[in-house]
Amino acid sequence: MQEDDFLDQLGTEKYYDRPLFLSCLCILTWVGSWFILLYYAIRVGKLNSGEGELFVPDNLKMEYMLMKVSIVTPVISGFGAYLMWHQRRGGLFVYGFAQLLLSVFGLFVYLVNKPLDVPTTYYFTAFYVAQLGFIVLYALNWKVLNNTR
Repeated sequence: MQEDDFLDQLGTEKYYDRPLFLSCLCILTWVGSWFILLYYAIRVGKLNSGEGELFVPDNLKMEYMLMKVSIVTPVISGFGAYLMWHQRRGGLFVYGFAQLLLSVFGLFVYLVNKPLDVPTTYYFTAFYVAQLGFIVLYALNWKVLNNTR
């Protein structure tokens, strides 16, 4: 039988090694965050004219607002993934906040504001629902997200 370390007897927290599943989720989040950030930065850049003036048609006002939100939230969710990489529970809440903000606003734009017969509506709706699924996948690692190192 293996004897516990003397620090375990003092009641200190036990550190867990980062599971492979959590490592894969964090890496996927970092890669996905960069792709989302670049995609929406390019889309916003295409809407700007050469003189720096912004022309947004009236039918794209909400989608343009979604683009601006989609530039900020990957940075926040990437920071949350960084915290979860270091096994901190606060990272789950930071990541969850960013993903909920983006997903709820995106679903509002594509399900309420745009017509449902546009094929891209289905793709973006599936994309935002999948992002909510990542919060659940991260929550499965709740036990190892308690380290404070």
